[in-house]
Amino acid sequence: MYAYIAFPIANYQQFIYSIPLHLSPNIKEGVCIYASFRNKMEYGFVISLVDKTSFKNKIKVIDSIAKLQLPNELWKTIIWISTYYICPIGIILKSAIPLLFKDNYKAKEKIYLKITSEGKDAINCWGTKAPKQLEFLNLLNNEVQPKLLSELSHTIQSAGQIYKKLYDKKLISIIPEDDIIHLTKYNRKINLNEKQSLVFNQIKSSIDKLEYKAYLLHGITGSGKTEVYIKLAAEVIQQNKAVIILVPEISLTPQLSQKFIDTFGSKVGLWHSKLTQREKYKTWQGLHDNKYSIIIGARSAIFTPISNLGLIIVDEEHDPSYKQESSSFKYHARDVGMIRAKYSNSTILLGSATPSVESYYHASNKNMTLLKIDSRYQNASYPSINIIDMKKGKNRFSYDFSYELVENMKRCVKNSEQIIILHNRRGFSTICRCEDCGEVLLCSNCSISLTYHAN
Repeated sequence: MYAYIAFPIANYQQFIYSIPLHLSPNIKEGVCIYASFRNKMEYGFVISLVDKTSFKNKIKVIDSIAKLQLPNELWKTIIWISTYYICPIGIILKSAIPLLFKDNYKAKEKIYLKITSEGKDAINCWGTKAPKQLEFLNLLNNEVQPKLLSELSHTIQSAGQIYKKLYDKKLISIIPEDDIIHLTKYNRKINLNEKQSLVFNQIKSSIDKLEYKAYLLHGITGSGKTEVYIKLAAEVIQQNKAVIILVPEISLTPQLSQKFIDTFGSKVGLWHSKLTQREKYKTWQGLHDNKYSIIIGARSAIFTPISNLGLIIVDEEHDPSYKQESSSFKYHARDVGMIRAKYSNSTILLGSATPSVESYYHASNKNMTLLKIDSRYQNASYPSINIIDMKKGKNRFSYDFSYELVENMKRCVKNSEQIIILHNRRGFSTICRCEDCGEVLLCSNCSISLTYHAN
């Protein structure tokens, strides 16, 4: 039997390989294999199987099956991307799947240190020798939780050598990185209001049925969409299913992920392009070991090979950052999420305070279910907004800041408060207005106010 293999290269070509008898039962479409390609061992993915071939030259043999394997629904999604976006499968695999992690790859573990009871006793009877070691022990003694060695290195020179000496003397202990997570207690409780509960119950009904269903959650700013996400994730985890949560910007990942970590602890994994290779490997290994039930990240997180997928959440679905345009293949993470949810018989939830035109159109045509939350969570008050008429009162001769703004800025400064001023314009002034009559100079062609440039 033979297999056509796609390698992570910028080419539509597929390469035929012979399947050895001992691997034959485990070789099928989408399986990741290890084979000789261009004079070196390389990862590839099985595209199709054939019993015969017309290829006359020498056919290479598949060496082994890799540890890296993709869920069947993710493989189907990659095939769909290749067809829909007209892109070689190899390019998609190279960009979406981190093939840099070979089977023998080893990542450095973070070193956490904690002072022992012997170390605490040693501080009280420490002499004049080795003052740096004493300083090291004092720093650890002042910490309740284990301290990261890299953080101690910012305070103490040669911390890497000092900790080894103290460890040999049994004055400090090394805490495994995985144990650090379990030292923290996670007891964040979420209480939904009436409108949130209605939304939750409707989405939960689809999750219970284990069928594909798409929802658009139109919730105003501050309506508590994140709390709904957390409750839904908890429901999915109870069913031994997994969740993928997408955020538009990497900078938003820590804000959302912290709320989930406070609730689910070590079950949450992060995935985005700004993670270090060690951090990516840690998440990747956790996925392989089925350690994570929730993956949070930017658009590339939609390709994480998390198994038993039950729910996909796309937060701020209107954001254009979900559209990948800079890499070798283009895609829209929201649309890819819809397809992956369909292939995995999962529920997908698109959330936004200002839904995109496309999503709202699909919801209007019953292609997805529209849900609304039009009140703020826990009766939070709206910010006070004042519109100032710059033609009236003390603002008549002002060209930039209103009198009210200046007075409020003075009050904030006096109270040691902070001020944010959004400045989004070109030129010295956005308008040129007559001081006597208030007339604004306009363009003779389009009636847009002319911008005044000082230079």
